[in-house]
Amino acid sequence: MKRAQLLGQPFIFIFMLIVVVLLLYFGFNLLSKTINYGESVEYDTFLLNLEKELESLRHLDKGSSINLQSISVPKDVDEVCFIGQTGSTRGTFSHSDLTSVFSTTNEGVVLHLTKENKFYDTIVIERVYGDVNPRCDITDDGTIDLKAVNYGGYVIIEVLS
Repeated sequence: MKRAQLLGQPFIFIFMLIVVVLLLYFGFNLLSKTINYGESVEYDTFLLNLEKELESLRHLDKGSSINLQSISVPKDVDEVCFIGQTGSTRGTFSHSDLTSVFSTTNEGVVLHLTKENKFYDTIVIERVYGDVNPRCDITDDGTIDLKAVNYGGYVIIEVLS
């Protein structure tokens, strides 16, 4: 080997090390963003499916009902609550901080709370009420153990019987 080749070899190793470190950094960064994006899509799909099911039920005949267990709940959703401001408050939240949220929401609102208590999200589904106010369900099993019944123009969320 020539002398110039021996002197240049450490620079090649340093360059290879820098390239490998950059590839690992950007690879893990991209992977974490992809996982977060997948969780966001799962959550948004849950909200859309729930809203679609309840809206379609509202337009069916009086007395029609659906079981909400068929809607898959994302793993980070701890509790789902159906709230209607028109009734008195008889139900309870499993998380005490949601009580203040309840006092400021409109009728037909669905609340979701993550297990880490990082955030809650509300969506308005018109003319959807709980049989008690609020009607909440803990979703540890990945399903909503409630049913929705059409009472002629509005939907009541009830406990499965």
